[in-house]
Amino acid sequence: MTDIRNIAGAREVVLQRAEALRGLTQPPVPGGLQKPEPGAFASALASATALQSTTSLTPPVVAPDAGVPAAGLVSTLSSLLGRVNATQVREDVVTESYQRGEITDVASVALAEQEASVSFEATLQVRNKLLSAYGEIMRMQV
Repeated sequence: MTDIRNIAGAREVVLQRAEALRGLTQPPVPGGLQKPEPGAFASALASATALQSTTSLTPPVVAPDAGVPAAGLVSTLSSLLGRVNATQVREDVVTESYQRGEITDVASVALAEQEASVSFEATLQVRNKLLSAYGEIMRMQV
């Protein structure tokens, strides 16, 4: 459940940063080019930088033997993908054990299957949101 909260928090931070970065571009005027206001770029860049410095995509995780927080988004995503993979592998093991007759509890098999399905669907949703945010950033005019 905390993974979903972390993902939701990361989504909110990405949306806030995207909103701050929208100020970096001026919408085109249908009749021609619009001259940007003096200092608009600098103020939007400053607000985006301030937002970046005050928020992080992941809560700081302190290793037991080190006093430094874990590295940002890439390590968080790779650890989340590792957890999803572990859930998928556990579901495969439980299903195979049920098929061999080692496990007779159908509820535990169904629960493992649902956990794997939900974690995979959540991963797909995160991937789709990241691709959407990336596409939006690429469409921005600087």
